[in-house]
Amino acid sequence: MAETQNSAPVRPGEKDETVQSKEELLAALQQDFATSVNKVYVNSVGREFSFKEISVQEQKSITRMTQGNKNRKDIVYDAQCALINKAALDPGFDVYDLSDFDRTKIMIALYQENMFQNDVKFVCDECGEENAYRVDFSETLRKLDDYALEKKQFKYENKHFSYEFELEYPSVRTVSKFHAQYCARHGNVPKKQEQANNTMTNLEYINLFITRVQMRNKGTGADRDIRLTDYKISDREDILAAFPQDVLYAENGVLKYVVNEYIKPVNDCFEKHECLKCGAIHEKEGTDQVQGFF
Repeated sequence: MAETQNSAPVRPGEKDETVQSKEELLAALQQDFATSVNKVYVNSVGREFSFKEISVQEQKSITRMTQGNKNRKDIVYDAQCALINKAALDPGFDVYDLSDFDRTKIMIALYQENMFQNDVKFVCDECGEENAYRVDFSETLRKLDDYALEKKQFKYENKHFSYEFELEYPSVRTVSKFHAQYCARHGNVPKKQEQANNTMTNLEYINLFITRVQMRNKGTGADRDIRLTDYKISDREDILAAFPQDVLYAENGVLKYVVNEYIKPVNDCFEKHECLKCGAIHEKEGTDQVQGFF
């Protein structure tokens, strides 16, 4: 076929100047066809922040990061934080200055339009029927908008001691340090990492909600005021482990209080779904689609 009058053949090894480089094209796409902007209300600050929509490439990158580091919670957590900071459009925004509640909420907001569009499937424990439903994350976010991230006080008293706890949601920076120190203590050998991940219980995370304890020995009158935020994450865990078991683990103890006042209200923001056949409630409340990712 003859060459057109306005084009010349491109010899092997030569660049066709009429074709943009990939880098130039990507830059143009990002500038001229920018994705839409998400407005997310950040509870701990009390106002909205703007975030650009996550691109397909960014979604693939974070998915590969998550799959390749299933036993390194520290790497996955900080990668998600980096993604949020990259998506933020407000000057000076830093997710590490926010609460871990904010981080989870922002991730849901950024991913609700693409990553979480697949149906969630479950088999009913009561009748064996297979069900499928789509999680309505817009309704979940609306409920989370109303959640008050306030400090709380909790008092506990037994025969010998009285305690007054101050509690609040841990910051992203605190949780990041928690994951880093936990993995560091268990070494960098893959088997040890897997072992560390399997033994990391919710209890250790719950400890991070306790920021201060004021205690009194009724017998001696001795008082002690402990600001747990002054100590390293690993030290805080050891300090709390020295407390009597009932203070932490009783039905009216402080850890149960954290679950009821901080964790359960957030879980309840997710939809509950009924079996289409028998009406039994699906207890996982929609979180099974996201809990592994967050």
